[in-house]
Amino acid sequence: MHNFFLTNNKRKFVKYLYLSGVLFVAACEQGGPLEAAQEPQVWSASSADALSVSQGRAGKIDPVLLECDVPGWRVTGLGEVFDSDGKAWTTPAEVNYLDGPKATDLFNECNDVTLPNAEALSFEGVPVTELDADGEVISIYFFGDNYAEIFVNGSLIGVDPVPYWPFNTSVVQVRVERPFMLGVKMVDWEENLNLGSELMRGVPFHNGDGGFVAILKDADGDVIDITDESWRVQLYYSSPLLDPSCISSSGGGRSSEACTSPEKANAEEGYAVRWSVPEDWAEPEFDDSSWSQASLYTNEDIGGSLQRPAYSNFVDLFDNPEADAQFIWSANLLLDNLVLARKQIE
Repeated sequence: MHNFFLTNNKRKFVKYLYLSGVLFVAACEQGGPLEAAQEPQVWSASSADALSVSQGRAGKIDPVLLECDVPGWRVTGLGEVFDSDGKAWTTPAEVNYLDGPKATDLFNECNDVTLPNAEALSFEGVPVTELDADGEVISIYFFGDNYAEIFVNGSLIGVDPVPYWPFNTSVVQVRVERPFMLGVKMVDWEENLNLGSELMRGVPFHNGDGGFVAILKDADGDVIDITDESWRVQLYYSSPLLDPSCISSSGGGRSSEACTSPEKANAEEGYAVRWSVPEDWAEPEFDDSSWSQASLYTNEDIGGSLQRPAYSNFVDLFDNPEADAQFIWSANLLLDNLVLARKQIE
């Protein structure tokens, strides 16, 4: 399969050739022959693992998903971008924010909920999603940088009430029989749509970091699971990349560890890479054996966001010495913006 992509800025063609499961990348000036291009670079992947490449800033299709009159609020939008085959993609991801069930707030300044700790939560106001009549009620507490959607056995249980800024902490409850499959769609939102960046510390194209942490408790309040290295993850969107051929694949697991970003002055020239999300990715029967083991990150790795009360008010919950939940993500905390995670809860 031959794909052609025309950049917005330098008017070069980038040609992607999928041959025997290998992606060859070559570039030539508009109108010039491919033979005159530099030696192709190689990206290994299975032939079924189709990589989509786009470049430049996306157009906005939903410019404001949430308005919040508090310090730190950022315009939260969704964009549309077309890849080298002319296929439209939603950036940073297709989400259920507008019509999905919102998770219950532990800390959300947009809704004037600022609990001092988890014990202050009244469960009378927390809805329970009924999946199994004979099951037990499980509480899932989570904090994401920036956005998360929670699935149990393929059913959407709750979506993050704040897709971008300010930071917030949430809980959902579900009645289900064990074992069950917990799936999480994790999105590091972006202010510069399709450029994987945001305004931070005076830098207009700062690569934001991700991170997700969760702890599960039963009806007696006992911890039954936490985010750790036993979770499996898969990358589905990474940006901004200086060269999309930096993506590697091993046994079906993808990685952008070898990737670098363009210079900030040339941020609009960065590339974005994507893969289609399987419709059944959150189902118990979905085969995630090719996915990677979750990478773990410390509070220090995640950075200054953890000094905010949205997280620091609940360190007794997430950082309990007897059940210390770890931040998980893919292997690249800065460039990977859509990561799916799965864990069977015994």
